[in-house]
Amino acid sequence: MEALNFLSRRSSRLHISDIDLSTQMPTFVNSREDAAPAENIERSERIRIMLLKLIISIRMVFFGATMALSSAAFAQCAPGIPAAGNPGCIPSDQYNSPYSPSAAPAARPAAKWADRWGSIAMDDKTGKLGTVSQSAAKEKAESQALDRCADNGGLSCQIALTYTNQCVAVAQVPTGGPVHMLSGAYLPETESAVLKKCDRDGNGKCQVAYSKCSYAERVQ
Repeated sequence: MEALNFLSRRSSRLHISDIDLSTQMPTFVNSREDAAPAENIERSERIRIMLLKLIISIRMVFFGATMALSSAAFAQCAPGIPAAGNPGCIPSDQYNSPYSPSAAPAARPAAKWADRWGSIAMDDKTGKLGTVSQSAAKEKAESQALDRCADNGGLSCQIALTYTNQCVAVAQVPTGGPVHMLSGAYLPETESAVLKKCDRDGNGKCQVAYSKCSYAERVQ
């Protein structure tokens, strides 16, 4: 009987020792290995958040210090004296203050223009001309044109055309004939118009004999 009990206990021990526990270990080890990366990620995230908070705090401190310095800079002048752009705290009633009315640039005066005159004098019998341009006065332009016409051989010179702040063109057939004159704002257009007028007379192909502009001049 004791022999049977011994064998029974021995058999139970053998059964217990024969159990293969290695089949349980891989599951336990793998779960620890899977949990380690998650813990590392969570730890890294916490560190990143802490660094961000630290950076934000440093920036807030720097911003506050900058504002305090700016306020101190603008408040350094005595009451009633502007501080912005005025590091020397110069009163605005002094000439060297950036806030002094005399420090502002003077307004540029408006442009002033003076009329300019031109005149043509002609002797109808001889066809001699006298011309003047860019004269300051009408009377002066006409007087000079008459004198020049006489100097060119004219015997009975008369004013044929006087103009101001414009251009003039004279056209005639090269072999002689009627003389045509026109004034206009621009020289090319005036020359073209006087040639057309001359050609309509049918005395041949006309040419521009004289053209000039007397535009206003800026005096200020």
